Amino acid sequence: MKYARIALGLMVALGMMTSTVLAQTTYYSEGFEGASLTNVLKATGLADTSAWSGGVDDISSIVAGTPTEPDTFGYPKPFKGTDHNKVLQLDTEGGTLTNALSSVVGFAAENIYVDTMIKFVPSEDKAVIDDNGVKVAVYAYAAEDGASTNLAIYHGAFTTEGYPYTTNTITGVEIDASQWYRLTIILADDDGDVKGELVSQAMQIYLNGNIVTGDNAYTSATGEAWTDVTEDELLAGPSASGIWFVSACSLTGNEKKQIGALQFRGTGFVDDLTVANGDPFVSGPLGTYDVTQTVGAGGSGSDPTSPIKVTVGQSTNLTYTANEFYRIASLTVNGTAVEAAAGQQSYLLAVNAASAIVVSFSKIDTYAGSTIDWFIAQGWKESDIVGGLDYAKLEMLNVAATNANAGGTITITAIEVVGTDVLVTVFIERQYSLGAELNGVLKLYGTDSLATGFTVIGEGVAIGNDLDDSIDNIEKVITYQMAGGKKFYKAVIAPKS
Repeated sequence: MKYARIALGLMVALGMMTSTVLAQTTYYSEGFEGASLTNVLKATGLADTSAWSGGVDDISSIVAGTPTEPDTFGYPKPFKGTDHNKVLQLDTEGGTLTNALSSVVGFAAENIYVDTMIKFVPSEDKAVIDDNGVKVAVYAYAAEDGASTNLAIYHGAFTTEGYPYTTNTITGVEIDASQWYRLTIILADDDGDVKGELVSQAMQIYLNGNIVTGDNAYTSATGEAWTDVTEDELLAGPSASGIWFVSACSLTGNEKKQIGALQFRGTGFVDDLTVANGDPFVSGPLGTYDVTQTVGAGGSGSDPTSPIKVTVGQSTNLTYTANEFYRIASLTVNGTAVEAAAGQQSYLLAVNAASAIVVSFSKIDTYAGSTIDWFIAQGWKESDIVGGLDYAKLEMLNVAATNANAGGTITITAIEVVGTDVLVTVFIERQYSLGAELNGVLKLYGTDSLATGFTVIGEGVAIGNDLDDSIDNIEKVITYQMAGGKKFYKAVIAPKS
């Protein structure tokens, strides 16, 4: 019989590897990202913590792919990194592909969680498993009439006389073979005890964070924990829509309370394979993802760290704020523009996955040029500035940009040659000046022929206020020594820059 499906079996094996993530022990995790093999039997592309084996015809391989995010689960995947683009494609050709864990993982003292992303291929046959070490198998069963495809569980149960048996429960959960699902299996023990003569280990099964129920599973009348289920309740028979599926394993002793391998049979896809003791529904899924930031000049981010480490399954809010007289020019996440951010003074970005964020800022068009530096030097904010003024002229005149009546003129009233010197008379009239000194210079040009054009014969001279007591009504004579000798002259007033 060929199982055109994915069955996740749990059976006894050897070895152990541990690492601590999120205050939990992770006994095994595999994202298939480091794998480059064409056949998993070669094992060279998988993590050192795994040992894969399969039938002689097995052609399972690592391929490019990314599981789609389940919409119904707050923790979308067991784990993921910044480069998460490979998955295990199963094709066991009727055999069984086994991943032997590096160590036996016991669940006598604490619950163990097997967590993975999975894409089912439906089977037209119910599971028949002759390995007495398999505790549970999960697959998609296609009804003979083709009406629906449902999640199926191969597991154990007890007769009213207390005899164990195995069965297949076809649940009410419909499966879309085109979709990825997050499959989570909780393995629980009855505190290391037995219920009379019944050795009772059981599993809860979640799909996309929703518990799977079945009419061949058990529920206690007094509580939801597996330890709440009594021997009498077991012998009374399964509950309608029970939540605990009894282990199918017929081995005895500690072997019933241990797992050592993850088993697959059929075709389909697997990713984010994890075995840990941390409840993914409480402490969060395995690992962290990185948020890198490139923040340009003219603004800042609420968290200057880069990369920011965020627990998978959790999100972080980042605010990007432009400085005074700047706006957000562009904000991209993984190369995609966040259109709503452009032109904003501040933008709140919610991040829930690995992201490369790039933010740039630009000066407001109204304040182009060097005006902003002058505003900032005066201690002004955007709210202080009066719109519609000629800011470059105001800066040169050194009058307030915060008053609608501010302004003024600079007039060259005379150019006179006295001996070898040239005297230029400037009259400056200002309203709401900021001080005596102007932010402008006077340059003197001369030529002997209008046909050849003017050249600078007197470099820029700062226009001060040393001839008039009134800083708003200045007449100043500036002398250019030894500048005489030309037939024609002109003077130009320009900003210092």
